[in-house]
Amino acid sequence: MEHISKYLANFPTETSTMSAEVLEPELTKEQRFMTGAGLSTLDHTFNSFKHVEGTEKAYRAARNLGNGHTDKPFLLLYGGVGNGKTHLVEAIIIELGRRGIWARYWTAAAMFDFLKAGIQVEHGHPDVADRIEQLCRAQVLVLDDLGVEKDTDWQWSNLERIVDYRYRFRSITIVATNMDIDDLEKKSERIVSRFSDKDVAQLVLNKGNDYRQRRIT
Repeated sequence: MEHISKYLANFPTETSTMSAEVLEPELTKEQRFMTGAGLSTLDHTFNSFKHVEGTEKAYRAARNLGNGHTDKPFLLLYGGVGNGKTHLVEAIIIELGRRGIWARYWTAAAMFDFLKAGIQVEHGHPDVADRIEQLCRAQVLVLDDLGVEKDTDWQWSNLERIVDYRYRFRSITIVATNMDIDDLEKKSERIVSRFSDKDVAQLVLNKGNDYRQRRIT
């Protein structure tokens, strides 16, 4: 089996210019990684994931991608709220980081805000087209909570452009959403189609129940 590492040669390995934070030199290596990757904690690893019924396929798909044990660079995790999808995508970022592969965590809302910030910018600053190109060419793109934000046709159109580009170049692209696939397809048949290509992608339902409800009961 060909491993995911073959796809990394298409993109530079240096930290993306999307990471605007100034990383203070006195920070530890772990803190610098956490800040640059957009993570709030380094505790969300595969080893700390709480295995419950229904999460097995999602866990296995995420771990294989993080470890490079798959030839499929596209992964879409979907399912109900609170069942560990965010934990898994953050674990992928941490595992990739251990392998020297840079990735950044985005919520969909934050990514769309990043794009909208380029609508009216001064000359010399990244405009919308520049920002779309950055997302297209990022070594790894991780997008969480797709569908939670108040969306527009403009947002979905630009997301389709990004996904299409990354699909053509077989770039590692990870999306997590609470949306049902039928509802997601109503928003964008093209995106669902790309993640349904079994030669390139894994489309995985996380069937686990909400952890938070389980704590209450």
